[in-house]
Amino acid sequence: MKLIAIALLLCSSLGAWHRNGHMLVAWIAYQHLSPAARSRVDAALQTHPDYQKWIADLPSEGERGVEAFLQASVWPDTIKNDPRFYNDMRADAKETPPLPGIPDTAMHQNWHYIDYSIETHGSKGFPIEEPNAVSAISAVIVDLSNPYNLSWMIHLTGDLHQPLHAVSRFSGHHHGQNAGVDTGDQGGNLFLIDDPAHNLHSLWDGVFDNVGSRADLIAIGKTLAQPADLAVRLDTQAWISESVQLAKSAVYPLGEDVDGEVPPKPSAKYRQKMMDVSKLQIALAGYRLAAILNDRLQ
Repeated sequence: MKLIAIALLLCSSLGAWHRNGHMLVAWIAYQHLSPAARSRVDAALQTHPDYQKWIADLPSEGERGVEAFLQASVWPDTIKNDPRFYNDMRADAKETPPLPGIPDTAMHQNWHYIDYSIETHGSKGFPIEEPNAVSAISAVIVDLSNPYNLSWMIHLTGDLHQPLHAVSRFSGHHHGQNAGVDTGDQGGNLFLIDDPAHNLHSLWDGVFDNVGSRADLIAIGKTLAQPADLAVRLDTQAWISESVQLAKSAVYPLGEDVDGEVPPKPSAKYRQKMMDVSKLQIALAGYRLAAILNDRLQ
């Protein structure tokens, strides 16, 4: 059970990969869109209410399509701090006025993740709750010519390829409690570490935070080759299975040798593994997103 009181405290850290990671996914996908899909994507995003703001500083029309696509990839995170949108996870939430092309103005913060339980040390997790990232994808994929749905699709594909957006770990440590019930580590948000990132979730989200310029970000994108196996396209359960296994094998080995009271410090070896896994997952997300859009927007 996702506990709203805790979720509200964590809402600012629910955007996988932070801004640069999502833009990497989007840049890879945009490069591999078919001409027909790219034309339809460009046309859809031109009707987004924030389109003019996204392309305001671009004199060249040729740059506007990719820039809008990159901005759309982070839009579901930016609305968390946008007064035009309301936090529908609050019991006292009040709806905000409708926007052109936007079906509703809820922030939908619980769309960004799905919590499969990793149960350790005898701790018990919770059943999956809806709405979540998978139910959200099922809703928005119905019409990707709508700028709202398209923006969420771009974003959610990235989210589900970040291992800590697919799991919460129950261990008796690194957890919150509500009425005496173990709430798990909330996707690593409550797993404190000895690092400026403060917690495991933020560490993985911020793997590309030190990339300072758009040119440097694109340079990284150019190095991320197509993964060997792209057979899994819109099989969100397969994406989650991959992320769960990576959480077990690459994320949570950090701190296994401590009792949960002492925040572990990520080693250079751990950081390199994190970078390798993140690059693979971002490449998978980008190429899979392109395949989905090429299929749906022929």
